[in-house]
Amino acid sequence: MEKYAAWRFDFLQEIKSRPVTISADEKKISFFGSIMDGVAKSWFKLWITKREEAVTMHASQASQEELAIRHDIFSAFLNDLDRNFKDPLEEANARNWVDRCQQENLPFDEYVTKFETNLAKAGL
Repeated sequence: MEKYAAWRFDFLQEIKSRPVTISADEKKISFFGSIMDGVAKSWFKLWITKREEAVTMHASQASQEELAIRHDIFSAFLNDLDRNFKDPLEEANARNWVDRCQQENLPFDEYVTKFETNLAKAGL
């Protein structure tokens, strides 16, 4: 699950570095999908299929939730991605680490970075 967070971060940075070529939400989503494989690729194909079905519904018949998704599809995609791949215990694990952290044999810069990273993950 830690790999997921790093993977997500890297690809969001890649999108930010290409503001002209990857500007539309649909392009951002396609970019994410293009680098997925295995279970993630299967999930992505299913997500795309469901979205294609959902957008065929006329706006007057769509739920408020569906209209909100249509308004900000990339955020909806990231939320669904997180719901399926992000470690649900990330915040709790980070809090536990902060509660019992000790520098031990870690170099100071590594310890400080790890400490601050876990503070952020824990929402502290």
